Formats: sequence, structure tokens, C-alpha cells
Amino acid sequence: MQLHLVSILLIFISGYAFSEESIKTSVEELTLSPDDEPFYNVLFGVSPFDGMLGIEVQKGSHSIGFGFPGQVSYRYYSQPYSNSPFYGLYAGLFKEQGDGGKKFEGEVYENAEGFNAGAGAGYRWQWSSGWNITACLSIFYMDKEYSSSGEPEKHDTLVTLFPGVNVGFKF
Repeated sequence: MQLHLVSILLIFISGYAFSEESIKTSVEELTLSPDDEPFYNVLFGVSPFDGMLGIEVQKGSHSIGFGFPGQVSYRYYSQPYSNSPFYGLYAGLFKEQGDGGKKFEGEVYENAEGFNAGAGAGYRWQWSSGWNITACLSIFYMDKEYSSSGEPEKHDTLVTLFPGVNVGFKF
């Protein structure tokens, strides 16, 4: 939690580090230029769209994202060059291997792998310096399969709300 607060504080400070960026005469100067398309946005945080670390490629109102671990996403921004609400879809694959195994329903399994998907909406605050903060809420679906040699496979399904916040830099 402290890491997220420090990251957000650094973003706000860097936005005011250059005096020419802190003094704006119109709202149009606060937006990014559409002549710079496509945009690339590197993201860090916890997000159902991007995982923990991701990159997003945006052209106009549409963007495709690739995140770690194993996420792919699509987002639509209503105002692509400034602060904007968005909505989108995401999906991902994951595989967990543990030395001590994964415990599920009283049994220990060696491997767990699965699939997740969902849809959500959120808001991105974009500064002309390139820094941005994104907050979102999504409906998260996960199907997880536990396996071990000599044991029957078991499935676990989860549907829940997944909030997300990340910090990014668009260039």
C-alpha cells in the first residue's frame, strides 16, 4: 500500500517539475496530440486488464493491451487524448507450480492452471507530461484446475468484482 502511495505522489510531483507544464492557458493544452498516434502506454499496478505489468497500444479511441502474467485486453476510451472514461474486455491464462503444492478441498496438488476473463469499466486521468493513473472495476471470472500425479483433477470456479489501480506513462 505504501508503495502505491509513494508512486502516486511521485507522479504528481513530476507533473509539476517543469514550470511550462504547470502553467496552462487552455484545456486544449492539457491533452495529448493526435498527431503522435499510435500511443504506447507502459503500466504498473494491479489491474484485471493488465495484470501487474503491462503495455497498451492505443490508436484513436481503441487500445489493445498485453499484461504480465498472461493477460490480453481491449479498451474503448470515449475521449482518447485526455481524461477519459473507458470500458473493455480482458482474458488471460495462468499456470502455478509450487514446491509444497497447492491445497484445495483438503488435498495437496502439485499444479494449478486456469483461465480468467471479464468485462469492466473505469477512468483514466491523463497528464500532458505522459503520466496517467487508471482506476477500474470489473466482473472477474476464473476457472482453475488442480492436478497432481495419481490424483483426480479438481476444478474451482470464481466470479467476483475485481477493482484495479495502476500508474502509467504514455509515449
